[in-house]
Amino acid sequence: MTGVAAKASVNFEHKFELQNELQKLPSHFNKKIEQDQNRLLYVYNEIVFKMDTMPEVFKPVLVNLIGFIECARGNGKRGARCFLNVRKLDEGNIICLANNAYMALKANDYPKVEDAIREVSRLKNSTTQAGHIAAEVGHFYQWFGLNCAALKEYSKALEADPDNMISMYGMAVVSTSSLNTRAGYQDSST
Repeated sequence: MTGVAAKASVNFEHKFELQNELQKLPSHFNKKIEQDQNRLLYVYNEIVFKMDTMPEVFKPVLVNLIGFIECARGNGKRGARCFLNVRKLDEGNIICLANNAYMALKANDYPKVEDAIREVSRLKNSTTQAGHIAAEVGHFYQWFGLNCAALKEYSKALEADPDNMISMYGMAVVSTSSLNTRAGYQDSST
């Protein structure tokens, strides 16, 4: 191989390696939910409707979810703006960094992907971050109605960070909605 073909091959291999690294990061983009457009729209509308009534601690998590939904629905620029806003609200938000890395990969901006991977690796080793990551993943599952997965993540978050407000609140909401569902009531908050 020579010239353009060789360069394309190297770029493809590099992109594949970066994609493998990204799969190890806590991100919304490695979830199969990305493909369910109807569910994405439903959750988007629910978040927008409830955003003003949620405690301030949830704002970065919710804006991050909206950014993911925007990207999954083909609105990459709007999604990127959401991720930028999350960074302003919560500079060390690992899931936002990982989401940004996926956006950079889609744009073939490999240096940006590599920077994000390094930053996430540096940040994710603290106990507080482990609790935050699990809480945000739990919140993601909760919004998409995956209550058992949400409870598992919230439990992990509380083990790492017993004062994690997102996990305490999420666990209460999921538990209550599960009880209401079993009793025949529908709770639209999950």
